[in-house]
Amino acid sequence: MVDETLYRETLQEVNDLPCVFSKALFFGCCDCQMARRLYLAEREIIVCNQWVDYQRCTIFWKTLQEKCLFIQPVGKLLTHSKSMKMQCGSMQSLQVEITPEINQKPNIAQLLALALETYQNIENLPYQSIVRTITHFPFRSRRRNHS
Repeated sequence: MVDETLYRETLQEVNDLPCVFSKALFFGCCDCQMARRLYLAEREIIVCNQWVDYQRCTIFWKTLQEKCLFIQPVGKLLTHSKSMKMQCGSMQSLQVEITPEINQKPNIAQLLALALETYQNIENLPYQSIVRTITHFPFRSRRRNHS
């Protein structure tokens, strides 16, 4: 059994750049060249290797949350499943918008860097298209036991 207080203290020491899109990486809908997996007390965590990429992801994630208020009403916490839907859907949308010729899992760091080259600013990204993709992103719903 792991002492949770000690675990959290150690986690803060080794995880100074926690991956903003870790849910998408754990789910397997995306990859990221800047992500590094670590194991702590039999748990897996994902950290970012580069401050610049961490900042880019953080700014994009915060902007995306502002654009998706229909998913996350003000004052309410974003659920795990909605967070995954937003992360996976936004990356899928960016890949279609920026590199439609690539037929593989979206690479988060690479896509956001290309998005900035194309649109010059996170605020200028095609959020209408991104939000539409998030809305229609196929996500498994809870299974109900009908026995």
